[in-house]
Order: sequence, then structure tokens, then C-alpha cells
Amino acid sequence: MAVRKFCNKCKGVTRHYKLTRGDFRCAPCQILRTDNSRKIRSDNSKLSLSKLCVYRLKIRVFESYGNKCACCGETDLFFLDLDHVNNDGYIERRKRGFCNYNNLRKAALNLEQFQILCCNCNNGKVRNNGKCPHGTKLVPLWFVVDLMWDQRRKCDKRFISRATVRCHSLKIQVFESYGNKCACCGETNLFFLELDHINNDGNFDRKRTGHLNNVFLNLKNAVKNPERFQLLCSNCNSGKARNGGICPHKTGGVPLWFIADML
Repeated sequence: MAVRKFCNKCKGVTRHYKLTRGDFRCAPCQILRTDNSRKIRSDNSKLSLSKLCVYRLKIRVFESYGNKCACCGETDLFFLDLDHVNNDGYIERRKRGFCNYNNLRKAALNLEQFQILCCNCNNGKVRNNGKCPHGTKLVPLWFVVDLMWDQRRKCDKRFISRATVRCHSLKIQVFESYGNKCACCGETNLFFLELDHINNDGNFDRKRTGHLNNVFLNLKNAVKNPERFQLLCSNCNSGKARNGGICPHKTGGVPLWFIADML
């Protein structure tokens, strides 16, 4: 036997349209609620309420951190990311999955556990064992693969597979063919450089090959079709993805989330 519930809006009896946290609505009230939500979305340039909430929270969080990178001082909002100070972001993602809104809420409540970093510093920190490579003379592990291979022949304490050596050797060859620098801003730190699809068609390659992030296949394609690829730093590559396929260095402006209250 179905349990009858009362509508929280008009106090009428209802069996359907259960919302979150024990909120029940009858059919007329639910239709009215949907119409009001559509009107609000149309008044805000078709942005959903959930996106507006995330954007407004992101503005407050970024302003509390000073709207700049804590490492290098980058202030372009297209390049800034939220970073876990203690490198424990993967633990949160394993527990709850990835949710931008949850990260922002936690950052607003625990300022000491997070920081704002640019994409260069954030990705460089990941590739350098949790420390940003700014101000150091270190080079990535893949760049010294030949020395590591010779060391493995002398001592088997550090295992390096032949597939890893082959991939890293190909990466050295590809990066040197592109000049070992960002094609947009000229960044030369190897920790920050990435392979980018010029025509923004990387998703078609991933669908065609069935691999979400196969570095070796991308490197092989870059050798066969060098006109389709270029080297970009993490800032330019991420900024290009967030700015409609054009690096913000060339266009300027601010991201959509920063002007959410004006829409």
C-alpha cells in the first residue's frame, strides 16, 4: 500500500514528485516550480541554476585567495585552478568522485587546505612529485631516459620497462622537432609542455582509437602528421580549451564564470 504524503507547498495529498531531502510536491505545484525555473534560466542567458551557483561560489573562493597563482603570481583567470596543498585530491576523488561544487564548498570552509595555482604550476607539481618546478634546474624523468636505461643495465634495482623507454625516447624526438618550447608564449620548462591538436580535433582521435589518453599514439601521430600538432604549455593549452579554441593570450577577456552575476 502506497504511503500518502502531503505537498510542502499547498499541503495537499500527493503520491508523486518527490524531491530531495523529503520535499514532496503535488502535480500543479511541481509544474509551477518547473515553469519558474525555466523563466529564471531564460533570464540568465540560458544558464542553469546549478551552473550559476557554481560560478558565484567560484568567484567568492577565488577572490578569497587573491585571484592569482600562489607560486608564480599569474593573474589571468583562464589559467587558474584550485589545488590541494597536501596533494590529497586523489583521495577525495576516490571517496566521492569528481565534483567541482564540492571542492569549492570545501575550499571556502578550509582555506588552509587549498590554494590557487596556474595550470603550469599545478601540472608541474603533479609531474615533479608534489613540488612546483619553478626556480629549479630539474628536468622531467622522460628527458633523461637514456641515462636511466644505462643505469638499469648496470643495476637492476630500478626497473624501467622497454615500453616506457620507447615511449620516452619518442617523446624526446617529438619535442625536439617542435623546438622544446611553447608555440604561443615561448615557455621552455619541459615540466609545463604538452602536445596539442591545432584544429581542436583531439576528441575525434580518442573516439576513433578508443583510447582516452594514449600518449604513445599521440606521439606517433605527431611524427606522421606534424602539421596537426603543436607544443603548448599547460596554461596556453588549458586556456585554449576554456576560451573556445583560442589561447587567451591572443584574445584577452575574462571567463564566463567571472561575469555570472552580470548575465
